[in-house]
Amino acid sequence: MDYLFEAAVEELAGLAGAGLPFLLGWLILSGLDDLVLLGAYLLACPAGRAPTREQLDSVPRKLIAVFVPCWHEDAVIAAMLRHNLGASRYADYRFFVGVYPNDPATAAAVEAVAAEDSRVVAAVCPRPGPTSKADCMNAIYGRMEQYERAHGLRFEMMVVHDAEDLIHPDEFEWLNYWAETYAMIQLPVLALPTPWHEITHGIYCDDFAQFHTIELAARVKLGGFLPSAGVGTAYRREALERIMREDGLLFDPGSLTEDYENGLRLARMGARQMFLPITWADDVPVATREFFPRRFQAAMRQRTRWTTGIAMQAWERHGWGKGWERYWFWRDRKGLLGHPLSLVATAVAAFSALMWATGRAGLPEHPFLNVTAAFGLGQMSMRAVCCGRIYGWRFAAMVPVRLLAGHVLNTFAVAKAVADFGRARFRGVAVAWRKTDHDYPEFAALAGHRRKLGEILVGMGYLRVETVEQAMAAKPGNVRLGRFLVDNGKLTEMQLYEGLARQAAVPLGTQGIGPRLTAPVFPVRVIRGRKVVPLAVEKGSIIVATSELPDEGVRRELKDWTRMPLRFRLVTPGEFEKLCEEVL
Repeated sequence: MDYLFEAAVEELAGLAGAGLPFLLGWLILSGLDDLVLLGAYLLACPAGRAPTREQLDSVPRKLIAVFVPCWHEDAVIAAMLRHNLGASRYADYRFFVGVYPNDPATAAAVEAVAAEDSRVVAAVCPRPGPTSKADCMNAIYGRMEQYERAHGLRFEMMVVHDAEDLIHPDEFEWLNYWAETYAMIQLPVLALPTPWHEITHGIYCDDFAQFHTIELAARVKLGGFLPSAGVGTAYRREALERIMREDGLLFDPGSLTEDYENGLRLARMGARQMFLPITWADDVPVATREFFPRRFQAAMRQRTRWTTGIAMQAWERHGWGKGWERYWFWRDRKGLLGHPLSLVATAVAAFSALMWATGRAGLPEHPFLNVTAAFGLGQMSMRAVCCGRIYGWRFAAMVPVRLLAGHVLNTFAVAKAVADFGRARFRGVAVAWRKTDHDYPEFAALAGHRRKLGEILVGMGYLRVETVEQAMAAKPGNVRLGRFLVDNGKLTEMQLYEGLARQAAVPLGTQGIGPRLTAPVFPVRVIRGRKVVPLAVEKGSIIVATSELPDEGVRRELKDWTRMPLRFRLVTPGEFEKLCEEVL
């Protein structure tokens, strides 16, 4: 048995040694390639700088259409719309939400928010779903044109978002400013933080932190075409109309990555493109934030679609392009070989380390071993720096572990993408579009992304800025701003609660709630102590009225009394007391 083991080890060592020159050659080529972009970033890419208030106010306010394509998004779309409607500092926009006729749950969720806020418009796709994201957005564009004719408006900019997106309060203002100069603008996209032990989601944190810090900024600086990230992308209306004139369709319904295609199409038309560097405002980056897949299978499904669209379909459609395009196509497609070889390199390094630790001969000496090791350590270090800047250094300490897990994930995705694409071409059929399931942040996670109450009340026309400033200076430290304003006659209680509801992105009042519960779900002491009244069961959730939105600890306590999801409605203290009398 020992002889067989030694023979197997020698065979593996021989195989590793025979393939070593090719592997090292690839790693050096890829490392030099990455070094080009890193050098361009360090030498030529300025840090993100927020536009001043004077700059923002110096350009006309454009009417913005926000496209949100949906398929089976009833679990998240209402929360997404309510939060972003309340958070945005910009007023001149509408959400156009694409829904399918065979997805009534999502359509109902969108219509419920549309009934509360006229800035939400449902766009029903003509065909049953799922088709593709591009097909849904083409239907949204048609609905937007109908809306324009009916209301005598013209939207000057389109912004694409997904149903799970957390939009920064300053996003639309900044896009409005930069759209004076650029036809396409891409904001950074960053994963929301999750615990360190969620390795799969952590891979997305690392990937997007590095890609949207270095890659896209350097790419644009070097004159490369800007691939849209699919969300947080703004287009000037004139640019999209030019695509329509030249290509007939705004988004290509046959493409799995229509965002990538549109970036290329606009660049070929000579449209000016901009990537906005990561810039901090109100202690958070001005970026689109979201939860990416948190399980391995879901992540592999999404990355398979990305690989198929960006590497396989684009290769089939565009070849290797012309001139400087060739380099960017190379970068976008090198993962087809690079991801599996990175996994092989990790395995070879681990095997060599094991041989060295057990006193056996490892890899043969090679002059480029130290070079590739230096490239690898340099890349890992830059990845950790980018990650630490966004998520902190404790989270960044796990970058090496997540890098290895990412090699495994991406290798599986490449293998599946190649197999799916080859199978589809052999059968003469289109590659199927696959949806990614989405989550939306819980109440507590949204706290840093909300506007201040005083700002909201000023925006609603209930107060002047000077009144808020004077109240902030005069109120005792233990008294809330809203209560101080009401007690001093500057605000009515209903106006206060309208502002609180908008800030927290929850409905106000109990209008439209169906049949009431015949018995309270929570004990009397919980209802009175936590100021929560369960009213009805609607679409599998318990509707809970409250005069003070509960924090995360109270929400966990309420879940001890029911396994059903909770949906909150904000009511005034007087209405809360009336509800208590009815229920108790």
